[in-house]
Amino acid sequence: MIKSYAKTYNALAVKNSSIKEVEVSVACEKAVELFVNNKHLVSILTTPNLLEELTLGFLVCEGVVKSPEDIISIDVEDSRIMAMIKEQGKPASSHQDMHIACDTIFERQVILDSVKYLESEVYHTTRGTHAACIVNKQGECKKRLIDVGRHNAIDKVVGCALYEHLDLCTHFLLSTGRQSASMVLKAVRAGIPLIVTNTAPFNSGIDAADQYNICLVCFAEPDYMLITTHPERIKI
Repeated sequence: MIKSYAKTYNALAVKNSSIKEVEVSVACEKAVELFVNNKHLVSILTTPNLLEELTLGFLVCEGVVKSPEDIISIDVEDSRIMAMIKEQGKPASSHQDMHIACDTIFERQVILDSVKYLESEVYHTTRGTHAACIVNKQGECKKRLIDVGRHNAIDKVVGCALYEHLDLCTHFLLSTGRQSASMVLKAVRAGIPLIVTNTAPFNSGIDAADQYNICLVCFAEPDYMLITTHPERIKI
């Protein structure tokens, strides 16, 4: 698994008076160009795998389309991704009608126990990757993806979940990334009611989660979590 995510380099390790030659594993990234209906949309620096899933997740999570059914095709050729979508009426990215309406309630212990899914051999080897997971109400990790980018990791894991037609309203999102509004809005557009991260929120992330009815849990550990918005979604 490490080989597909990292590359080995020779380096000099210097500590106090000690100098020695070492081999280090470094996370790999690649620039890909996404075109939608033959128009260039964005350049993405990403771990070079699962680019079709990345594209599906990106188009939904960024509001380019309202649902996977709006995507006609995704073709990947090396670093060039061509997506064809149905013509959108009202801009799909409009925030006016976004709201998580489902009433799923999650158990506290399930959330605390799920933090272990964020552990990654790739991260411990390279210190250069993020993880994102989709976990169901019973605490089963249904999808787990790793990427050099925290946003990409979410796009990929959501893309994989959508390909398998998971009901994301009954799942929650685990992420190693700091939660800004841009991260929270990805979950909103995907229809995920709960975000759990083992790190910090930004003020914009808390404000967005509060506005769009998402429960945002931060600094999660096996015995601790900080619920910043909508605690009614968790059975404490």
